[in-house]
Amino acid sequence: MKYKILLILAFLFSNVSVNAQAYLDDIMFQSFGWDEQNQSKISSEGGLYEYYNARAGNLKALGIDMIWLPPPSASTGGVGYFPTEWFNFSNTSWGSEAQMKKMLATMNAKGIYPIADVVVNHRSGSTGWVDFTNPTWGCETICNNDDAASASYVGCRPSGAADTGEGFAGSRDLDHTSSIVQNGVKDYLTKLKTLGFKGWRFDFAKGFAPTYFGQYIQASQPYYSVGEYWDTNISLIKNWIDGTYASNANISGAFDFPLYYTLSGVLVSGGNNFNVLNSSGNMAGLAGQYGYAEKAVTFVDNHDSFVHTSSFQGGTNIMNAYSYILTHPGIPCVFAPHYYGGTYTKDGITKTYGNYSAYINKLMAIRKAAGINAYSSVTIDKAQAGLYAAYIRTNSTDAEPSLAIRIDLNSDNTWTPAGSGWIQAESRYKYTVWTKVAVNVPPVINISPSSTLKAAGTNVAVSITATDDDSGTTPTIRYTTDGTEPTATSTQYTASFNVSSNTVVKAVAFDNLGLSSGSVERTYTFATPKNIVIRFKPPTTTPNWPIPKIHYWGILPTGTIADAVWGTPVDMTADSANPGWFMYTFPNIIQVNFLFRDGSATGTLGSTKTADIVNVTDSSWYEWDATSSTFVKQVNLGTSEVGANSKATSLVIMQNPVLNGLAQIKYKNAKGGTLYLYDVSGKLLTSQKVKASEAEDTIPVSNLQKGVYILMLKSDQGNATTKLIVK
Repeated sequence: MKYKILLILAFLFSNVSVNAQAYLDDIMFQSFGWDEQNQSKISSEGGLYEYYNARAGNLKALGIDMIWLPPPSASTGGVGYFPTEWFNFSNTSWGSEAQMKKMLATMNAKGIYPIADVVVNHRSGSTGWVDFTNPTWGCETICNNDDAASASYVGCRPSGAADTGEGFAGSRDLDHTSSIVQNGVKDYLTKLKTLGFKGWRFDFAKGFAPTYFGQYIQASQPYYSVGEYWDTNISLIKNWIDGTYASNANISGAFDFPLYYTLSGVLVSGGNNFNVLNSSGNMAGLAGQYGYAEKAVTFVDNHDSFVHTSSFQGGTNIMNAYSYILTHPGIPCVFAPHYYGGTYTKDGITKTYGNYSAYINKLMAIRKAAGINAYSSVTIDKAQAGLYAAYIRTNSTDAEPSLAIRIDLNSDNTWTPAGSGWIQAESRYKYTVWTKVAVNVPPVINISPSSTLKAAGTNVAVSITATDDDSGTTPTIRYTTDGTEPTATSTQYTASFNVSSNTVVKAVAFDNLGLSSGSVERTYTFATPKNIVIRFKPPTTTPNWPIPKIHYWGILPTGTIADAVWGTPVDMTADSANPGWFMYTFPNIIQVNFLFRDGSATGTLGSTKTADIVNVTDSSWYEWDATSSTFVKQVNLGTSEVGANSKATSLVIMQNPVLNGLAQIKYKNAKGGTLYLYDVSGKLLTSQKVKASEAEDTIPVSNLQKGVYILMLKSDQGNATTKLIVK
């Protein structure tokens, strides 16, 4: 069994002698590839937010400090780079706003800094080119030299100032000289911080002048900021970084594209000559420029670059590149498709990756153990055809290096570090790394199955597994089932166990020296099957759906109702009690996914169908909304107010008309409230206190005659009214 020491010791005694920024020794993780939403590992766990909520604790223990998340707002593209409604956080490919907030809270609690992908250079209209909603803006916010200014476009003309950067053909270029846009961006970043994000990745940084980025950074004060200034010219990137300085604001970082292309030229294009990595004795790229290393985010491909000819493919090239960026200065970024593996497609190009997480974990542990940070000092010993060798000092003032690396494409393996005390920490593919301390990788832990919703009366068999980098040892697993954080004294896991009621399972693994995996979690929820009634008010002009259809799938409990077939449209029936509305009842279920459609063979969003509505667990009302990028909104029948995410008091009758003498209702934001039932003349018939601020409740109506009544909720947080029909 190999000898291990805790990484904590190396961390505590490493000393960054330069600036005191907390992020200097951070490792960033890009959590998504281009079509991450289509990966089975993501969809099988309920979406990207659920996936990373379950793994945050383990990723932190393994060395990840910042997680770059995909664009969080509604968009016309599945990945999110054509935003429509900035403040709509539920209609995305990644999960609901509630799931996002839960994940962000978990990451913050575990010590991970969530980085939002901020797309504010451009916007798409909700239904056309320029109809901006949420926030609602006019054409005065669009640059006057945008594509919408062309003679062929029919609609309002952009009347903002000229673009201060490069144009973006896919959406409308926003005028960042406009106070409307500036205040809107600042409000948006404020909202993102309120949700739990701590930093920014700015998309298309060439799109407008860097001074405005500086203003937004100053206003929002992120933990870290990095811009996508895609260029191989180091001077241009440095000029952009310098340009983001504004009134003592933190200067933004930038992705190190020059280093990326230099590494690619050596490892991918067949150059094989490492002399290009020696820039007058310094490392290549932005990270090798004096004073810019902490602003240089180094990487081995991202969601855009992976389809280019410069991209890294195959374990040898990918891991040789990671061995370089994870042992050298800068802020290294790990790409999720390289870490977890998978098949990804963009622009008709498909790439398949293996799972390199174990190898990347080892390199991250080496970096942390040796105390390598953004300003560590590199001494290049060899940079020649087929061979690169270098020493890295944790701090430039250190007398001795703490790490040595060799990348030997010729496999001669003759170079070894000079001096004493070296321990070979890793040797794989074409790279070998030495340190002065032994390296311990935390265990990797997983709970299965993923978080799930099940029918009451059933159970879930829970199993927990953990692996260690030392194949000769088995980690000890501890767990809890009451939602509390597990410790070294919690119940020890020895075999799978069943849960049959709402349970949060949390688990942690310890290796033979007590190094923790960090805790991971799964949530198992049980609900009693019931009839879920979906009502919809379809469009009646353009488009016109006389008899709307409903398309559904993924109904729980599994097997109760088969998925609808697109070629066999399912009619909704007219709701006689509510003219203009149609309804469909799902009997004896707990959850359903669906969309509304007109029945035609095509599936064109905004014309023949709405966007998907997923994970619905209660009877709900929806109506067509041409101003929304989803073309549908959830409403309260009585008030037509948005019900899903509103902070206002809401009141919904879950099945209307009432048929069994007991009205089932649901209310929200009803603190201190009272329910009042009136007849149509305004006479008060009965009243009762609410059970809680948010709850499902019942009102007895068996003594009432058939007819229409008014149900009103008055609370400390507001009022809501709806009509109640007794049959």
